[in-house]
Amino acid sequence: MNLFRVPGELEYLTAKEGAAAHLKDSRNERRAPLVAPRDLSGVAAHRLTNLMRAELQQAELAIAYPGWLQNRAVPRLIVTLRYDGHDAFGVARALQRLDLAARRAGAMQRRLIDSEVDKAWPQPLRTHQGGLHVLDARVGSVDILMTVWGALVTIAGSAPISVAALMALSWDVGRGAVHLTKRWQGGIMARPQRDPMAHERVEATQDWGLKKTKALAPVLEKAIANGQGFEFSLTDGAQQLKLTVLPKDSGDR
Repeated sequence: MNLFRVPGELEYLTAKEGAAAHLKDSRNERRAPLVAPRDLSGVAAHRLTNLMRAELQQAELAIAYPGWLQNRAVPRLIVTLRYDGHDAFGVARALQRLDLAARRAGAMQRRLIDSEVDKAWPQPLRTHQGGLHVLDARVGSVDILMTVWGALVTIAGSAPISVAALMALSWDVGRGAVHLTKRWQGGIMARPQRDPMAHERVEATQDWGLKKTKALAPVLEKAIANGQGFEFSLTDGAQQLKLTVLPKDSGDR
């Protein structure tokens, strides 16, 4: 099963030069110890694989040109962090966990493409291979708007809804706290976003987590079939997270 090729408009996110040029070669990269995550259940892996296959039946990698980014080309997956604390350590820790969740979700998506039999979470993509790319930041409470770069442009661009779903799960398992799995909410976006940092609630949301895939899977399938936007959200202490997949008609030219 092949992933889509990255269009020229998104090559700025996959180029080796730029933001990733300073990162070390993976042979020299020191890896911090990670919490051993729980494996996906066979049923959850099957549902996520079906979602991915449905997205890969699309004709090409969809690009969004949202007006709130001055029509700049971006993948459909947008990640937003609001941190209400005022400590730099808290901001840095939240960003590190989000980036790790994205890299772990990308690695799992690759694994599911090859085989849904192996349900153990793989090692995350290395930091020089891809991660989150900052698009905008605001002060007050810290608001940071991101998308993906590197290998994740191909992975998340080809199957953004299933990758966003995996990213929410990988945030949970990476923290080693099963009780958090009931806090994620997911739902179809009923209207286009005017300001992704406003953190408005999507209507008619449902729970999402390691043990909550059954009820939401049909809704995810509907969003994929109709090209609709979808959003996962989580409030966790001082931080609010949003994993937003923009609709296919988000300013497409």
